[in-house]
Amino acid sequence: MEEKEFQELFRKKIHLELGRFEHDMLKKEAEDVYYNAYRIECMNDIFECLCEMSRKMEVPVVKELLVFPSLLAFLCEQWIKREDSHMEEIRACVGREITDLCKKHAVCE
Repeated sequence: MEEKEFQELFRKKIHLELGRFEHDMLKKEAEDVYYNAYRIECMNDIFECLCEMSRKMEVPVVKELLVFPSLLAFLCEQWIKREDSHMEEIRACVGREITDLCKKHAVCE
């Protein structure tokens, strides 16, 4: 098997994993789907990221990832566990915008 064939096989693997995840989500109640919205977004983002990265992956890496069970779910869990600065960035942006609005309308000191 050639490099491109391994890469394509890897993309098929993660596509199947994503499809299985989506199928499972569609069986859930609407409230559960809503509760899992961030997880759904993360799974799709990780899938897209892996698809892009796979085009440059070397065969030994692809082979290792091909046999890793539930790779997307694993990577999603790792991402969700990480601390991120998303809310801090939103608070900072909102704070700046409120300050600018107040200054513009002369309601701030």
